[in-house]
Amino acid sequence: MLAARIDRLPAPQKELLQTLAVVGRESSLGLLRQVAATTQAQLEPSLAELRAGEFIYEQPALTDTEYVFKHALTEEVAYSSLLIERRKRIHERVGQALV
Repeated sequence: MLAARIDRLPAPQKELLQTLAVVGRESSLGLLRQVAATTQAQLEPSLAELRAGEFIYEQPALTDTEYVFKHALTEEVAYSSLLIERRKRIHERVGQALV
């Protein structure tokens, strides 16, 4: 059921949710700006849609806003729905952003 909900998301939101899953349970907005395969203009509306769909929630942090998966299973299903090559590319972008 959860996989079906994720599959029904519009492509930008689905890709962002999958990127969030690669980053981990918690993702800062600053890191997402660096690694998400979306424009700045699309990032925040896509995050808002994911919040409205109750996939993630927003959590204020000391230096930046963080986005957290509501359920670990959502993160797991989104992560496993990625093709291996795409997963590797996202991991590489995350690693480069953290260096």
